[in-house]
Amino acid sequence: MTAPKNNELRFKDVVRYEDGCLYWIKAVRVGINPGDRAGYFDHHGYRNINYRNVRALEHRVIWMLHHGEIPAGLQIDHINRDRSDNRIENLRLATHRQNKHNMKERDLPPCLHHQRGRIQVRIRANGPKKTVGT
Repeated sequence: MTAPKNNELRFKDVVRYEDGCLYWIKAVRVGINPGDRAGYFDHHGYRNINYRNVRALEHRVIWMLHHGEIPAGLQIDHINRDRSDNRIENLRLATHRQNKHNMKERDLPPCLHHQRGRIQVRIRANGPKKTVGT
């Protein structure tokens, strides 16, 4: 038997899904008991879980528990843009472009640039970059 392509499948025997959260179904190490909420929030606002030296994003594990492996070239997108809302009905497959299009404005990279005393705005949407300004 070959190992799964996605490490998230390793979690299927140790966690259970309930209302957008994962809970341990067995004690996986000292200090973790069955029924405890799995994981922690990282500095990007995503919930991560660790098991046997494998770290995975909770929303990816939840998707895979419900639908199987994530197809190559696709990502899991939070429909309502809330990274902590991992309910299965809030998750969907998306391309990188679709996922970036759904980002909150605060997550977008800066587009204002100072150029020789003038302000320029750089915009890219489905094509080449456009620069406008004073």
